[in-house]
Amino acid sequence: IRKQERRKRKEEEEKKDEEEKKERKKKETKKKKKKKKKKKKKKKKKKKKENHQDNTSKKERRRRRGIAEKKVNELKKT
Repeated sequence: IRKQERRKRKEEEEKKDEEEKKERKKKETKKKKKKKKKKKKKKKKKKKKENHQDNTSKKERRRRRGIAEKKVNELKKT
């Protein structure tokens, strides 16, 4: 009888350990996915920021060119 109880207890503990292991693995994969997603988001944000800077510099150049052309036209008129 004692052997049976011991065996039963051992089996229960093994089951419990296995469940905990699965749970831990699940959490880790979830964490990794979250981290990956965060990294991706950060990368996207950085790219967006760089594009924004490029666009603003383009706009600035266009604006300056426009001002320069206006000045040239004014000088031509006089």
